[in-house]
Formats: sequence, C-alpha cells, structure tokens
Amino acid sequence: EADDVGISDLPPGVRRHIEEERDSAIRILSKFHQSGGTLICGSETGFSMTPYGEWHTREMGLFVKHLGLSPMEAILCMTRNSAFTLPNYRDKIGTLTPGKYADLLVVDGAPHKDIETLHDSSNIKVIMQGGETITPWRPIDKKRTRHGFEKVHLYTRKTLTRM
Repeated sequence: EADDVGISDLPPGVRRHIEEERDSAIRILSKFHQSGGTLICGSETGFSMTPYGEWHTREMGLFVKHLGLSPMEAILCMTRNSAFTLPNYRDKIGTLTPGKYADLLVVDGAPHKDIETLHDSSNIKVIMQGGETITPWRPIDKKRTRHGFEKVHLYTRKTLTRM
C-alpha cells in the first residue's frame, strides 16, 4: 500500500505515521458515509498540498478507492454536496437545473463509471464557464503533483459531532 500512495521513499517512522493517519481517516470517513453522513470534496483546495486543478480529481479518486463510493457518488460530493455547504449559493449552484449557474466539462470518457477519466486532462475537451467556452487550462505538471502526500489529519482533527 505504501508504494500505492507514493510514500515508500520516506523514513519508516514517517511512513508509518502517514499510513496510520490515512487508515484512521478511511475508518472515520467510511463510518460517517455508511451512517448517512454527507461527504464533500474540495474543502481543502488551494493549499500547497492541494493545488487548484490537481487535487479535485485526486480527492474523488480517493473517495472511490478507499471509501467505497461509486464514481457518480464522488462526482456528487464535488458538485451537489459541496454546493450545499455554501448557504448563499446552495440554491444557485451544484446541479444541472434550469435557473442555476453551471460550469461544464465536456469529457472524452465516462467519469460516472471511471473517475480516473477526469484525472487525465487530455480527456477534457471543452470547458464552459459562465455560459462561455474557455480553454485556459493547462495540463497537470506531473512533477508538481503531491501524489500520496495528502495530510489526512486535516479531515479528522476536529470532532464535529458525536455518534
């Protein structure tokens, strides 16, 4: 598993600590999801470990791989569920509904069946934002990705409610 998350070159003590944090987060988030809790994606976006345009698909992939969500459930975590956390916008964004704002990706593939389709930027054929077609995205620089060094304790440090 260590090679899978890109931490095999770290000293054993550091690797063990990261793996324990990851495993703890998986247990907690799985239990939360299985008990009907609503998961969201993107809440940590914009930090050096979770850069814009690189973290979103990675996070959805982790939800599928480690938490057992379907690819479509992970997409809903990123869109509908995340929009709900923004009280001033929850009725304006998050779903493809008449009257709501919508940014769209036209993708070569079926991300609702294979979430990894979204991680390959060459599969993104068109981006529409605010009703306009745009193409300012850049391919993900593989040298800059922090593959596997997610700090999962950010999700598990504070108790929001007791079960």
